[in-house]
Amino acid sequence: MAHATTVTYTFTDAKAKRSIAKLNIPSTTAFADLVPFAQAAAALYEPLCHGLISKASISIPLSYTLTSAGALSDVQKRGLFTFHDATGLIAKVVVPTWLESKTTDNSSIIDITDADVAAFVALVVTGNGVVAPVTQHGTGIVGVDVMREIFRRTKR
Repeated sequence: MAHATTVTYTFTDAKAKRSIAKLNIPSTTAFADLVPFAQAAAALYEPLCHGLISKASISIPLSYTLTSAGALSDVQKRGLFTFHDATGLIAKVVVPTWLESKTTDNSSIIDITDADVAAFVALVVTGNGVVAPVTQHGTGIVGVDVMREIFRRTKR
C-alpha cells in the first residue's frame, strides 16, 4: 500500500507559539499539482483561524530497495555538515545513523577524502545539474565549513 503525500501547515499565534496541521493527499497526485493544492488549502484554512499560516511543506513518500536498517544503526549518531553561502549565512545538514567508518581515525572529524562524503558535499554545494540546495534564506551554498560526527538524543 502506497503512503500518502502529506501537506503540513505551521500556524503561529500572537505569542509566537506554533502548531501544525496536516492534510494527506493521494501519493499518485501529480507533482505539478502539489503546490497549487497546498496554496488553495491554505486559503481555506485562513478564514477559520486567528493565527498566521507561517509555513507549508510537502512530504512526498519515497521507496528504496533497502528493506531494513543496519544492525549497528543508531539515529542518535549523526553526521553534521555546516555549509555557507557567499555572505557567510550557514546551512546545517544532518545525516542520521552516521557510519563511524566515514570519520578520520579516532576522532569525530568527518573524512572529506572519503568518496561517499566528497560526493555528498559536492551534491549539496553544486547540485545535480538540475537542482542545487540553498540556505533557509534561499541563497546558494558555496562551500562547507565543518563536518563532525555528533551524538544527540532523539525526541522519540
